[in-house]
Amino acid sequence: MRKIILIKNLTKKFGNKPVLNEVSLEVREGEFLALIGENGSGKTTLLKTLATILKPNSGDAFICEHSLVAAPLEVRKVVGYCAENLIYDELTVRENVGFYLNIYSKIREVKFGVDSGLEDFGLLGYADEKTSNLSKGYRQRLGIAITILTNPKVLLLDEPYSNLDAKSAKMLEEKLSGLKGKVTILMATHDLSRLDMCDSVAILSSGKIEKCTVKDAEERMLNSKVKNNEIKNKTENKTEFGGSSNKYNNCFYN
Repeated sequence: MRKIILIKNLTKKFGNKPVLNEVSLEVREGEFLALIGENGSGKTTLLKTLATILKPNSGDAFICEHSLVAAPLEVRKVVGYCAENLIYDELTVRENVGFYLNIYSKIREVKFGVDSGLEDFGLLGYADEKTSNLSKGYRQRLGIAITILTNPKVLLLDEPYSNLDAKSAKMLEEKLSGLKGKVTILMATHDLSRLDMCDSVAILSSGKIEKCTVKDAEERMLNSKVKNNEIKNKTENKTEFGGSSNKYNNCFYN
């Protein structure tokens, strides 16, 4: 399979701090890749850069052979990113979906009509609601629906399961499973239980990225958790018995 995403030495700084430091990554057509890492590791920054929301300081990335730096408008034609400010509060649910389907139908093949799309995502009953009245979970569901219904070749999802109840999470899992192999998906997540549906994992740490299998990622995260627990236990034991806590300072001879 051909490489749909090719990232070459991508660097993004905020001030003098490099959040992404010469990151390189390859993602095949139809691959479902999970992006994991600690808070602040650069997951959102990478997705926003690939979506052309942020401009890299150096390096480049090619999506469907279009350069982020030289051809950002072409990149936007093939990428779908579920941004926080995607939804217009003053519009109804139906109007939001209709607005985006109308725009993207000019540059992509859009397979759903407005109401059929709403029904497919369980939102038809909320069609005439102002989006400002929706709960966080339903706003999240609407944003995901719009992003998927506009039929991108590359789907960029940033913690898509956040704010979703069990029913909505199950629906999203079914949608993503149905897209697997047909659409290239990058999903940032902190929920390791979601890795089962993925083909591969990229771990972001200290501005660097490393791609591995799902099994390797799970083992590494488990080992890291065990190590952190050991450090925590040692610290607690030292505090309780080593005289470093003020509570016990007067109980030991100097």
